[in-house]
Amino acid sequence: MTAFETHMQALAKDFIGTVLFVDDQLPDVLAVSEETLRDSIAVAMNRENSLDNAITETEILQVPYDGNPVHDQESGDFNNSHLLKIKELSLAFSESDILFSPVYTPSLSTEDEQLAFVGRVCRLARKADVIVLDWELEKKDSQLEMGTTARQIIDKYKSDNKDRDILFCIFSAKNKETVNPSDLSDGNVFVFYVSKKDMDAYSDLPNKIVSNFAKRHEGILPSAALSAIKVIRDNTHRILSLYSAERDTSYLSHRCLLPRPEDAEVFATERPTPPAAAKYQKVT
Repeated sequence: MTAFETHMQALAKDFIGTVLFVDDQLPDVLAVSEETLRDSIAVAMNRENSLDNAITETEILQVPYDGNPVHDQESGDFNNSHLLKIKELSLAFSESDILFSPVYTPSLSTEDEQLAFVGRVCRLARKADVIVLDWELEKKDSQLEMGTTARQIIDKYKSDNKDRDILFCIFSAKNKETVNPSDLSDGNVFVFYVSKKDMDAYSDLPNKIVSNFAKRHEGILPSAALSAIKVIRDNTHRILSLYSAERDTSYLSHRCLLPRPEDAEVFATERPTPPAAAKYQKVT
């Protein structure tokens, strides 16, 4: 890796603030279906250890869901590779100083549900730096084809935000050939794929996001823009603290006294003196 590539990696890691995760299998015990619960109880009751046989339905629900097996509808076996493991994500992204924001949806079964959800995700995506999508958000045996929701989210973002650059990651247990991320990338949208089944999928996901973000914005001018935006972002609340409602009276009075009231806009946009400093400002 060159010195400039290393610089871009560090800049990307420092710039990325929020990663939005969209998945229909988040670790929520309330999301366990009756079928999955019955299967889990059956597994527990078939164990040889007599203490295991005493496990009750309530105790099974209290087990952290990150470790619970998920019933794979395709193979009929227990498989937790489709589950989004929040604990591992929390550890990995917090160590990289990045916030991750999960968005849950029940598996979608109708076009109306799909349309509403696609719109909601695209609105949330405008507030995130990177979006991570599960590939299969649809309910099996519904009227919806598998993978169509993720495609619609990407396509809608493209059409609604032609002048906004965004990075999408497909984080799924489905294979890369099924997803085909190169066909999803176009113009202002770049899509890459990471398998949930990889051994280091969760611990290495922040690094892969940072690496792809850095490559996407590699260059002298993009790096300068990222640095400038980062400074503004870090100081947003400091800037807001300088504009308090206590200054409204002064601004409106000034505006009313001017021959051209619109000239007061300069007064509003100039950097105001912090309240603490204003108290001791010398009057000439």
